[in-house]
Amino acid sequence: MHLIPLGVAAGGVPGPGGAGSGYLVQEGSTSLLLDCGNGVLGNLARYVPLQRVDAVYISHLHPDHFSDLYPLLLQRTKFAPLTVHAPPGAKAKLDKWFDLLSSNPGVYRSALDLREYEPDAPIKAGPFRVTPRAMEHNVPSFGCTVEAARRTLAYSSDTRLCPQLADLARDAQLFLCEATLQEGVGDAEFNRRQLHAHLTAAQAGQVAAKANCRALALTHIMYYLDAGLSVAQAQKECLCPVTAAKEHAGLRV
Repeated sequence: MHLIPLGVAAGGVPGPGGAGSGYLVQEGSTSLLLDCGNGVLGNLARYVPLQRVDAVYISHLHPDHFSDLYPLLLQRTKFAPLTVHAPPGAKAKLDKWFDLLSSNPGVYRSALDLREYEPDAPIKAGPFRVTPRAMEHNVPSFGCTVEAARRTLAYSSDTRLCPQLADLARDAQLFLCEATLQEGVGDAEFNRRQLHAHLTAAQAGQVAAKANCRALALTHIMYYLDAGLSVAQAQKECLCPVTAAKEHAGLRV
């Protein structure tokens, strides 16, 4: 299984050349996109034609995780409908979005094969077995495990520290975990508010240690933070190797 980060920005505010959240997972000839935030499609097109994306998994309905669905669906009007696995209630929200943004919303609906998933119910996508897991964020948010060829990728989605996060990452070959904040860095009041919805790098490391995962890749780091410091703070908390996910820096699972 091969993971290519396409966008790793927190809050959809990327640095130069960056993008909102999006991760291409490939096994054989199958391409699965985990999240599809702002700016992801330009990076995705380097690796696979947009009409060749087999399925998309949307973790939650914040724009930095799904807004590039709109142009992706426009591309898919010329090809087979795009299979999108999205949280419960997504259809009603996406219908409103299409009505708001398009003079011909039916075109987008016809390009979309939307399947609302249920927590803990596995999804089949080619060779992948994707299992959504409910996390704790300021909107319903679902991390997932992606399994193929006896390997497991765990993806946190956006979440605060919660017990189910270690269960998600248990024994995974790679844990892709949000690490929006750093301990002792930035405005204290801002960080305090954000901890109701996000993790620090140190917390991500603590979860990795508890979950006994084989490797930890930090993502969703605020653009103005030093990713190297995030890695150092996480590494103090766990024994597994820690990296910071970067656009186009592929990772083997």
